[in-house]
Amino acid sequence: MAMPEKDFYTLDEMAARWACIGFDGSSFLDLARKDLLVFSTYQRNIGSNRQVTETSEGTVTRTKTVFFSFKAAGYSSNGVRYLRAEDARRILEAKPGEEVAISGLFTSPTRTRETGTAYSELYLTVADLGISLAERTRFESEHGYASLSAG
Repeated sequence: MAMPEKDFYTLDEMAARWACIGFDGSSFLDLARKDLLVFSTYQRNIGSNRQVTETSEGTVTRTKTVFFSFKAAGYSSNGVRYLRAEDARRILEAKPGEEVAISGLFTSPTRTRETGTAYSELYLTVADLGISLAERTRFESEHGYASLSAG
């Protein structure tokens, strides 16, 4: 019995998958600039939490408190959120370890106003980026690499 397909792939996983067709991982930036590939991130919804980090300047504690949340009837989420091409481009152009502020995410790769979610302060790095299964399948099919998804 085969393992079920994952919903989300890291950029390293995608670069390795596409290496057989001559894909160079540095091409992600070009795909973002041209809005040919919809990048995503996995947003954990773990509720209230605290992270303590030791730095050369001392201990830094970040706390997130969730008091309530509204969910419509039938709501479901796999945690995958999609980025605007401009936000993905800025993240891919960032220096190593640099966090880039984005203005919002989307619950669908179509990235319509109705699927948008706003954030007052969300910072992402290249390590946070990935490609959803749905987007991987669409991209491979649209660009003539459907055989990769079949295998």
